[in-house]
Amino acid sequence: MRGKLARTVPRGPRFRKETRLPNIVDGTYLAAALSEGVSIEMIANMERELVAAQGAPMKRSLYFDLSRDVDQDLAGPLFSGLRSNRLRTPFDVRLVPLPVAANEATCCDARRLLAVETAVEAIRFAAESDCDRLVLTAADAALEPAIAAVRLRYSKELWLNIAHRERARVLESFADRVLWLDS
Repeated sequence: MRGKLARTVPRGPRFRKETRLPNIVDGTYLAAALSEGVSIEMIANMERELVAAQGAPMKRSLYFDLSRDVDQDLAGPLFSGLRSNRLRTPFDVRLVPLPVAANEATCCDARRLLAVETAVEAIRFAAESDCDRLVLTAADAALEPAIAAVRLRYSKELWLNIAHRERARVLESFADRVLWLDS
């Protein structure tokens, strides 16, 4: 074929572009959304479903939560399991300290801080050039500006991993895909 460019398009799974998605989990949301509670087995199942849905491994996972005793919680079975090799992708764990004698106002402030940290990480993940999709397990409507930035400024897909009974429709309106925790 002289004068024309012949182009071969590789086919098959061997040539498929590898996509790894980051996952951000709001542990406070997860505990409220799931009546059976949060366990390492439940998170492993959630991770398997996300990997199956996208057809590629997780790039990185981050788990946020509130804690009255950070050292004790980090040494406990859930958080040590999240950071271990029991999961395909070990989670980074970030705990927002909550005073032992916290009143309702202090708890609300800590939840706001948790939302801010989740938003910052969502934007940080989206700014990375090697990810084209972000999974968020959270339903705080305060995340809407960060999610808008992920979608519009960084042109990244957003998947929500949420429960039917604990949802934020404003976030769902930005999502390219919603994966239900409770179906």
